[in-house]
Amino acid sequence: MTPLKVLLIAPQPFYSARGTPIAVRMAAETLGGAGHQVDLLTLPHGEDLKLPGVRILRVSALPGVRSVPIGPSFRKAGYDLKLLSRAALLLRSGRYDVIHGVEDGALIAWALSATRVATPYIYDMDSHMSSQVHERGRLYRGLARAFHAVEGRALRGAVGVLAVCPALMKVAREHQVIGQVALLPDTPLQTGGEVVPDPEIQALGALRVVYVGNLEAYQGIDLLIEGFPGVVAAHPEARLIVVGGKAEHIRRYVARTEELGIGESVIFLGPRPLERLGPILAAADILVSPRLKGVNTPMKIYSYLESGRPVVATRLPTHTQVLDDDVACLVSADAEGVSRGILRLAADPELRDAMGARARQYVRAEFGPQRFRQRLLDFYEEVAARLVPQERNSGTGSSAGRTET
Repeated sequence: MTPLKVLLIAPQPFYSARGTPIAVRMAAETLGGAGHQVDLLTLPHGEDLKLPGVRILRVSALPGVRSVPIGPSFRKAGYDLKLLSRAALLLRSGRYDVIHGVEDGALIAWALSATRVATPYIYDMDSHMSSQVHERGRLYRGLARAFHAVEGRALRGAVGVLAVCPALMKVAREHQVIGQVALLPDTPLQTGGEVVPDPEIQALGALRVVYVGNLEAYQGIDLLIEGFPGVVAAHPEARLIVVGGKAEHIRRYVARTEELGIGESVIFLGPRPLERLGPILAAADILVSPRLKGVNTPMKIYSYLESGRPVVATRLPTHTQVLDDDVACLVSADAEGVSRGILRLAADPELRDAMGARARQYVRAEFGPQRFRQRLLDFYEEVAARLVPQERNSGTGSSAGRTET
């Protein structure tokens, strides 16, 4: 396939060790490694990386803004305007074959499609953004409807749509997308042979129930904590170990564990470096994902499965589009259900081992890094075939392989 010049718009802190930025890095590395020239336009926040075939471009910082929260926000909207302006300038000064817009980056690409610098674009659908706005409450319902309409127009105008999960593929098809719609699920962050368990985690208890991730309400941490007294009553040696989360969230949940009388049984470790994820998961006896909202599958699920440890997860589409009862212990989305699932696995070490082994075999077959790369490159080959030949320009444009800040 002829190499393409790609403007990859990622309206997230890049690089940071959280879901979408991790997926953006994998996509950029895959495209750059395959010979495509990638300009990655992103926010001023995050770690600088050197990726072969990739040039990182950053917009200037908003005054007084040091971080950008997950999900829709006024800070995110402010940065979207900056990205729109910078993308327009880039499109005028150098010809790109395609724009690859991640989440609201695709809306920016759609907005530019109505201008004289119009360029075919890919909608990289990592979440259902209008649903996220709707879930913020009644005051946001009108905005969510407007957002839904814009989202639909952006999907219909795309030369191709990449969906991170089957539920988002369904959303895209409901909007009667004309372009190619393909599935690009996440992949485990740790792969390969056996991992040495993290000694810090191993030292924390005889029955270790581990949660990894942020502590936003949609993750269902309240259910997990409220269901854990029942686990402690049956297994006093059990410890719930929570890895990740902001300081203010940790303080709130520490207070809640004290109210429930399980303060000594719940340990909040805060964030840990991404390179420790494999050892942390390997040290667990049971892994939990009590997520309550959203349609996309949490990225951590793939790493959970790769660890070979059994998983307790809520029986909701966010999980069931990837998990079934053969590879996970699926439970009702309430405190009692989460507690029962943990108790079932705690009482049966043989079940834990068998379920964990099946999970690892499954994720390696269906969601390994090579599958991710092949899916993305196959998609790009189909998109390239859709591009009008005169819209392709392989001889001009931006250089690759360096970083601008």
